[in-house]
Amino acid sequence: MLYTVPYRNSWHSYYHGNFYHLGNETQIEGYFDISLFTKAFSIFWLSVAFLFFLVGIIIIVPSEGGIRIENLGFVIVPFMMMILGALACRYGIWIGEQTQKYVIIWIGEQTQKYVIDFIERKLDAIQNNREAVERD
Repeated sequence: MLYTVPYRNSWHSYYHGNFYHLGNETQIEGYFDISLFTKAFSIFWLSVAFLFFLVGIIIIVPSEGGIRIENLGFVIVPFMMMILGALACRYGIWIGEQTQKYVIIWIGEQTQKYVIDFIERKLDAIQNNREAVERD
């Protein structure tokens, strides 16, 4: 089962799961996860930003000592890229939690409808059997 929400959020969750029938019970096993592309892009973004941050540190602190203030941007910009990337991930996951709640509620409603439908069918079958017995 796969459910998507119609807004654009790369970090929204997908529910990957199965329903297993165990006698008179149904067991639901699954997990929420983000897409592989989003994971790979987030790792790439943060890795590149960290790499540029390290290069910026090397540029700003020369071997003869002292700090070159004019090259401070080489440290600040990658640092801000890391912060922005981490905040974007966290914000997307926070929004995606609403999707998780909706999917859990939807699964509960569908399960409830299935159980009610099952009970109604059983009651109808019992009623039909009684009517058949009474006619005989």
